[in-house]
Amino acid sequence: MSRELFGAWGRELSDDQFARALAGLGVLIGILRDRGDLQPAPMPVGVGDVTVAPAPVASRERYELMLGGLLSSGRPLVWDLSPLEESAAGKWAAALEWVGAAELAEAWGGAVGASMTPVLEIHPVPPIADPWLLERLTASRLDISGAYVPLPEPEGRFRWAWPLRLGFLPDPASRALRDRLYSALPDYLGGLTEGEVGPSRCDVLVVPAGLAGALDLLERVARVSHVPQATCAILVGAGVGLEEGFGRVPELVSRLSGWGASLSPVADDALELWFEAFVRELSHDKGLAEAIRWAGDAGHAQWALLFAAPRLVESGRLSFAVTAPNERMMATAGGHTFELPAEAAAELGVPPSTPIRREAPQRFIRVGVTDLEREDAPLRRAFRAGGDHELSVAIGARNERSIVADRPFPVEKLPPSRNGHRLTVVFTEPLLLPEPLVETIELPPVGESDAARFKLFVPAEAESVEARIAVLHRGRILQTALLRGGVLPPDRLETPGAEAPDGGPAIRVIVEANIRPGLVDLDDRQRFDAAIVLNHDRDGRSAATLINGKKAAILKLDWARQAVQSIESVFAAAEADRAFDRKLDSEVSLGHLRGLAVEGHLLYQNLGVVFERTFGRKRLERIQVLSANPNSPLPLEVVYDLDPPARDAALCPNAERALIDGRCDGSSHDLNAEGHLDVVCPAGFWGITKVIERQAVDPDRLSEPVDFDHAVTSEPVGRRKTLAGVTGMLFAASAHVNDVSKTELKRVTASLKSLLGADRLHPTDTWKEWAAQVRSGEPSLLLLLAHQTLEGGITPALEINEERAGERRKAGEITEHYVNVNRDRPGPIVLLLGCDTAVPQDHYQSFVVQFRAVGASIVVGTLAPVLGRHAGRAAEALVEELQALTRADAAPDRGIAFGDVIRQIRRRLLARGILMSLCLTSYGDADWRLAPAKG
Repeated sequence: MSRELFGAWGRELSDDQFARALAGLGVLIGILRDRGDLQPAPMPVGVGDVTVAPAPVASRERYELMLGGLLSSGRPLVWDLSPLEESAAGKWAAALEWVGAAELAEAWGGAVGASMTPVLEIHPVPPIADPWLLERLTASRLDISGAYVPLPEPEGRFRWAWPLRLGFLPDPASRALRDRLYSALPDYLGGLTEGEVGPSRCDVLVVPAGLAGALDLLERVARVSHVPQATCAILVGAGVGLEEGFGRVPELVSRLSGWGASLSPVADDALELWFEAFVRELSHDKGLAEAIRWAGDAGHAQWALLFAAPRLVESGRLSFAVTAPNERMMATAGGHTFELPAEAAAELGVPPSTPIRREAPQRFIRVGVTDLEREDAPLRRAFRAGGDHELSVAIGARNERSIVADRPFPVEKLPPSRNGHRLTVVFTEPLLLPEPLVETIELPPVGESDAARFKLFVPAEAESVEARIAVLHRGRILQTALLRGGVLPPDRLETPGAEAPDGGPAIRVIVEANIRPGLVDLDDRQRFDAAIVLNHDRDGRSAATLINGKKAAILKLDWARQAVQSIESVFAAAEADRAFDRKLDSEVSLGHLRGLAVEGHLLYQNLGVVFERTFGRKRLERIQVLSANPNSPLPLEVVYDLDPPARDAALCPNAERALIDGRCDGSSHDLNAEGHLDVVCPAGFWGITKVIERQAVDPDRLSEPVDFDHAVTSEPVGRRKTLAGVTGMLFAASAHVNDVSKTELKRVTASLKSLLGADRLHPTDTWKEWAAQVRSGEPSLLLLLAHQTLEGGITPALEINEERAGERRKAGEITEHYVNVNRDRPGPIVLLLGCDTAVPQDHYQSFVVQFRAVGASIVVGTLAPVLGRHAGRAAEALVEELQALTRADAAPDRGIAFGDVIRQIRRRLLARGILMSLCLTSYGDADWRLAPAKG
């Protein structure tokens, strides 16, 4: 088969576009056949005994809608051209006049990819034997998560175990591959697989040969020994090719008494990468088709294909392996329920069996408070005045001995592990402890963790205790909670075991925030070098807890508000300066950049020096910030860690390079006699050199009912790791954008339309229409140039349109209907740039929290207000750079992590002289990947 068979159909398309059109064609014909739109005809027109009633070419939108309906089911997409009879060149083209190839290719690109990456079930023509067709349907350009050709279901019992049982034939090449893999990846493969040479049975038989070579090896093994039984054969290596076809795959599967086989051409020097990715994806409960697909990407395979019975596609995954033993034992128990105990499951390194897992108790942060003078009487009502206390912090089910958090710890998606997870626990009480206390605990797959133990002395004059508990994994904050309680003299403390009386000052553990919805992908996430929790003590004074590994420090932020005001004044002066020509090397721009560097250096003296004193001078590349209090501002993006510039400092000669990769060798950084640098360098700003992930929680919500979910609800987990690129943008603005020029909003709209195309920009001036557009179009970007005002002079609100139009929404009125109605998909990116504001910047965080709570994946905002006349231009530049970074020729196949995206946008905008780029902030998970544009 080749493109010639299709005649003129799709002739104008590139190879990538034709592959998309071909994929869409097979799926579309299946849809029409199932709906009965393919009718018998007495005079066939080149399609055997089946034809299609004449119809005009459908629009791209119509095709995309049909594909989207199938994608939403979550089932594999069935691809089948069997209604078309293989004929002479050009004959198919006559039968396909009713299908627009270009429209179909565009529809595939619009519906498939980004957040929706299906598995393709291929029914090739003729069956199994067409390499040309299969290569095009398994290429990475189709944005599918896997592909397979269905084989008949064999007789016998399906087997799939975990740890995965890898088998190797006894020939020299297979032995060498086995030794090589386990030598290169001892910790990884050793913990997740069992590799045996010459097994009698295995889950996966690894053969470093093509199809003919594998069959020949099995023939030679059969002469001297037994042929192993293998659920699936993996043919991988440079010897796998298309030229021999796939006609003998069923023979190979049958010889192994198996359920399937896969073929992946991988260069010899990439085999370790292939196997590491393959096992990693399976350990994250990916199906076999998906694991082979992503392993192919890691090993730079041009194509990867699985031939499998549907049962293998469905059940060849981790979740089957860890529940199947229990199901089998139940089946042999004469109908009696058999449950695998949690302790036994932990010993086996698997989660509890399905019935137990469904009913398993949730686990919580638990705190035991012990008066060291009366260790037999745990305290529940209050702390003892003038007493030494021991606090034990653990994670486990509720019990009567401990004070239990009001919300569970997010462990519901823990991956199977013999060892569980090592977590860091940080305990701070700013008024009672001189520095944070840090311990580690081991959290097993099931059951109780061990306890972190902390000593706390409560002075006789103390009235209350308010400590913060933070739990981290590899530098990432998972959950924070407040330990609150009153202080009573010994004679008023509760009797042993008694509950606190009504109205008594009972000790409580109140969850502030769950930053992760689950731990399923923790080991696959990027590590943070430091974490910062911004909060306040019970007297209302701002503070920050700095955490790096097993070290932590408390930083008072009494100075921070004045620093923020000074930084805001620099930005305001730059934005108000009519001479500001947006050229970084102009004297006007340099003046403002020097001013910002001076203020940023003060930040560094107050913050960066504490980092260095506590953690050493090692370079911090990635920082996570949890803002638990809007009154504790910390503009990390503007920290300047070089010496302050002289008043006449020039732009660093290496500025252009620094704004590409964030590095400068410092060869031009000379100090003058006053200790000032004679240059100002962009590489000094943390927003240019570091990935800064911000998370926010509204402290007012701590009093809400326990069913309120403080977890960040739109996070990259499992298959949901990729955000759509700039596929469509919803745009609304306040009339204040026109404060200087009455035509500014019109100009901004026209500019955005030019950047995105009229079909991808959806401007609106009412909240009702905004919600309708979110529901019907699910745009990937939401741009708000809204005015922050006080509705009724009391409550902060976002205002679009003119003031008299009354188009305002308070934070509590922002529902999922304005952001992400379909919560099954990753939410959009919200660009909340605002404009000239009438309320303090403190209120901004409440809107960030709300947009995130109702489904936004990322909220991009600013540290300082943007004046109306500049808000539009900043938005244009941001959207333009966002598009440039996600161009197909600029982005890697799997997209760019958003933490890197926002850092690169700051660099690019600053290179254009847009100083406001340094106050851009990003709230949400930095590991979200932004999909490359479809080519």
